[in-house]
Amino acid sequence: MSVYLRSANGKSGRAQIQGDDLNREVLKAVTRSTAATGNEATARVRKKKSGKATTMHLRGDPVKGQYDEDDKPEDVLADLVKIYERVREK
Repeated sequence: MSVYLRSANGKSGRAQIQGDDLNREVLKAVTRSTAATGNEATARVRKKKSGKATTMHLRGDPVKGQYDEDDKPEDVLADLVKIYERVREK
């Protein structure tokens, strides 16, 4: 998309793909490329065929946590690792 926009002297654009069983490896590669270039992206994902589609944002879905000064650094780190792993599962 970036190459297409530059070639056309465009400022922004949108691509949309649909399918019953999209190639997950291709989708992962495009997502990583989009994230690496700092572009914004959203996807409507349906995990089950009969399930409701959920909008996922590449940017803008922050994970928040709150810690006290008395919390042990190793406990905070362990919590952050759990959060990271949970986010990476999505």
